[in-house]
Amino acid sequence: MSVNMRKSYNSRDYEGLHLRLDPVESAKLFDYAIDLVERRVPYNFADLLYQPMKAVLPDSGFFEDVPNESSLQVKKVFCSQAFVLALRNSLHNDDLAGALIDESPIQRKKLLWRLISENSRLCTPSDLYHIIRPYCRRVDMDRLRHGHLSYT
Repeated sequence: MSVNMRKSYNSRDYEGLHLRLDPVESAKLFDYAIDLVERRVPYNFADLLYQPMKAVLPDSGFFEDVPNESSLQVKKVFCSQAFVLALRNSLHNDDLAGALIDESPIQRKKLLWRLISENSRLCTPSDLYHIIRPYCRRVDMDRLRHGHLSYT
């Protein structure tokens, strides 16, 4: 299956975000994604049904999040949940936080804190967008689909 980028992903209908990662963070994120594929981790359809209930019962024990120490052993995930868990697992929370990409360690730790405080099992794609948006640059999707990375 191929995707015709010239017909898809335009700046009018889509917003692309670029979150800068240092080489170690990038490698950890990539390794996390590969591990999910190699282990054939299935899609988490069950938790998708609970997302509308998030506002009603946010602190219910029934919606217990995946503990950070278990994020590498998840049995099933949905798209935004996988990204939250992968970023939690990948981002530095030490003296290197942001240092290798000329970013404030405080900003990087704020992002990590937001990801940790979000229940990955209930995180919608819109929630994820609002969490990471302040830490990203906007990508010009029209230029990207023509093979050029530039920012708006």
